[in-house]
Amino acid sequence: MLVFIFFFILLGSMILFTPIISQENAFKPSLYFSSLGIGYMLIEIPLIQKFILYLGHPVLAFNYVLAGLLIGSGIGAYFSNAKVFNNLSNRIYLPALLVMVINIGLIFSLNSIFKVTSDFSLVSKILIAAILVMIQGFFMGMPFLRGIKILSENKKKSKTIPVMWGLNGAMSVIGSVL
Repeated sequence: MLVFIFFFILLGSMILFTPIISQENAFKPSLYFSSLGIGYMLIEIPLIQKFILYLGHPVLAFNYVLAGLLIGSGIGAYFSNAKVFNNLSNRIYLPALLVMVINIGLIFSLNSIFKVTSDFSLVSKILIAAILVMIQGFFMGMPFLRGIKILSENKKKSKTIPVMWGLNGAMSVIGSVL
């Protein structure tokens, strides 16, 4: 069933977005926003799964991990114009690198954090989960806004911004299926 959903969404996205992307010659931006949508979900879903045992219930894990990621992403998007993160001439985008480093750090440290804090109250565990996830979300919220900013500065490609939003959303669904 999941394979059917995956191929249906992928085929639908290709039918829907390919004419506009090819007409506007926006292959690179479409790849960028597609990757962001898939990547966000490939980080979000395992985090939710990891926090289920820690928080004791899937609904708690889903609510607090999703809320933490979205709040962190919103704050990160707000601060994405800071000069520290916004050096567009640089080939390495610092927030993307920090997402990778933080994600690897979480992979190796979450079990230890969970062991040390396993006797804490549920409220304390929720706060710990929210803070850990918000740090990751902070840097995950920056690349999307950066892509929108770059597209808006390019007069030829600024028409594709709504398409990139849609493509990102469709690829988020594919990322959650993956």
